[in-house]
Amino acid sequence: MISNLTKKNTIIKTAVGYTRVSTEEQVDGASREVQKQAIADYCKANDIELLDVYWDGGFSAKNARRPELQRMLEDISSGKVQTDAVIVYNLSRLTRNLSSFSADIAPILTKKKVELRSTKETIDNTPQGKMMANLSICYHQFDNDTKSATTTDNMREIAAQGYWQSQAPLGFVRKHIPIDKKTKDGKTRYRTILTPDEQGDTAKKVEDVLGYFLVGNSVAETVRYAKKIGLKTRNGNDFSIQAMENLLSHPAMAGYNCSANLTDGKYIPAKWDGFISLDQHQSIVQRIVQCCKKTGEKQPYNRSNPAFPLKGTIYCEKCGYAARGSAPKGGSGKPSPRYHCSECSGAGSIMPEAMHDKFIDLIQEITPVKNLLKAFSVALTRAMKHSVEKAEKDVTEKMEQLEKLQEQDNESFKAVMRGERSQADHERYMALLEQDRQQLQDEIAAAQEQKTLSEKKIIRLISLMENPADIWKGASLEVRQLLQQMIFPHGIKVNLGTGEFEKVGTHNLSPLYSVIPPKNDSNEPSLSPLVPGTGLEPARLAAYAPKAYVYTNFTIRA
Repeated sequence: MISNLTKKNTIIKTAVGYTRVSTEEQVDGASREVQKQAIADYCKANDIELLDVYWDGGFSAKNARRPELQRMLEDISSGKVQTDAVIVYNLSRLTRNLSSFSADIAPILTKKKVELRSTKETIDNTPQGKMMANLSICYHQFDNDTKSATTTDNMREIAAQGYWQSQAPLGFVRKHIPIDKKTKDGKTRYRTILTPDEQGDTAKKVEDVLGYFLVGNSVAETVRYAKKIGLKTRNGNDFSIQAMENLLSHPAMAGYNCSANLTDGKYIPAKWDGFISLDQHQSIVQRIVQCCKKTGEKQPYNRSNPAFPLKGTIYCEKCGYAARGSAPKGGSGKPSPRYHCSECSGAGSIMPEAMHDKFIDLIQEITPVKNLLKAFSVALTRAMKHSVEKAEKDVTEKMEQLEKLQEQDNESFKAVMRGERSQADHERYMALLEQDRQQLQDEIAAAQEQKTLSEKKIIRLISLMENPADIWKGASLEVRQLLQQMIFPHGIKVNLGTGEFEKVGTHNLSPLYSVIPPKNDSNEPSLSPLVPGTGLEPARLAAYAPKAYVYTNFTIRA
């Protein structure tokens, strides 16, 4: 709510203007020039000096995440701009959301005693003026919500016709095809369908994975099969259980649209052929649902059982696949927990207690000496600077990508004005751009978070490196896995019959340890399996210290 923005009888001598342009306002005539001229005329009529005019192009007013609005608020808050008022063409230029205005804009104006004025609405510091401002913002919010509902209705209609409107699922690419309907000026309209992605045989690999699961293999087995044939996610990563379930159960694989928001969960035949039939798709969904019911909820596959904390860290020496953990019943009918390999025969198996003792012995062998840990602490602190600089660079790059999205937005509007794109098509395109914009904003927030590594975290890290075996013994599953990842980021191979580990060296050991010699308190020759390091020479620190930070970018919980 607007309250106490001004004092009675305040004389406004200076002001800044704020303008915002989107497609709808340009069509309706409220262009940037129209708004700017109206603000200038208002200032001239009221003998107000106009200091500056801020402008945002193509941004929604449903929140305050707009670069020029934020710059204006920062200028006012910091005192860089000394002004008596902010003047807008109408309040919809400033905000279309009452809660956003109350939380993000009004507090700054109130604190700096800056009034709000509109060239089209009668708002001032009187009770009547404040009420009018509140009513105006509520109306603009209602108008925005109505337009949003209209856009959703249009998207639902397109989905019902069997067309696609978002990013193509793995195995497909988007293709634009002409439709019978024309634009108002008689030009051809286009809609989007999916077509198989032939690049790198992606479509064939997805079809193979679907077939592999349909013949009775589990999701976990299908994940391993996908890795075997070289099928990766869109991000280039190996499939997780959750990602594989999402791929297998995607309705597009059967040539159907199905969405809770756009089709009310109903299956709508699409304009493309799927890789499998609808019956096969529904059998896949049923199997996955039944699997979830048995477990109660979807769990991370490899690292959910405290009895087998080394899952995901130890690998079969014979075939290279990750070791499994299971507890089959023996002759007495009691469970017999074992680490084993399910990919090759003859690899053997080992009881968890024996395997854990072997692992503890291994990490005790590679624990560095204290004086070198202190030196490494200094090196890691210096490496922190490199990471902060990289995070700042990432933020800058993401901001540039946001600007490019804005340019795409503007180009789409120009296409509307030239008659090359319909208003409905533009609104749908705007909705897709908004998704990309939100993702970039999340990535910017994540990059900024990378800049918060503190000295306390480094101290905790050094403490972990100093006593990893003792900490691992009494730690929770989560902390054990963090320690394992810190020491062996790529895992380590082991003979599952004897529990003997492969030789440890720079190929499997974290740079945190590969630049520091192991502990050797006696005068006897070291029998450690660790390949001897060469110490903390400047050249090795320069090469490894930044990498060492990468492997330690996590929060250690007390």
